[in-house]
Amino acid sequence: MAEASFYIGVIGNVISVLVFLSPVETFWKIVKRKSTEEYKSLPYICTLLGSSPWTYYGIVTPGEYLVSTVNGFGALVEIIYVSLFVLYAPRHLKVPNGVGFVFGTMQLILYGIYRNAKPVGSSKGWSDIVADEEKGLTSRVPLLT
Repeated sequence: MAEASFYIGVIGNVISVLVFLSPVETFWKIVKRKSTEEYKSLPYICTLLGSSPWTYYGIVTPGEYLVSTVNGFGALVEIIYVSLFVLYAPRHLKVPNGVGFVFGTMQLILYGIYRNAKPVGSSKGWSDIVADEEKGLTSRVPLLT
């Protein structure tokens, strides 16, 4: 019975790939006209945000390669769609997207740097900080003094 479920999974992946590729005609028009006109980016952003965690799940879970491949393909296609949308969007839509991209990238970099950081001390409150200062231990300085 495992073989039947595998074949059904492959059929589902083929259908999912076709769903991910369905907006190709829309983006062909966007590239051809060099304008997003009245198209909205929200469906493509939501699809990208939906397929990315499923790609991660498929990668970290043993035996779930069908999930990771189709959603990885979908995430890649959606990244291309969103990039084309930002490239051809009107100027008033590019600035907020650009600012959000910069701050989002900074947040991801900071998370990558500090994700395993340990707390500096085991302070339980203001009295511990004052006691440390009285002892001459100034490794932990309060932000507001």
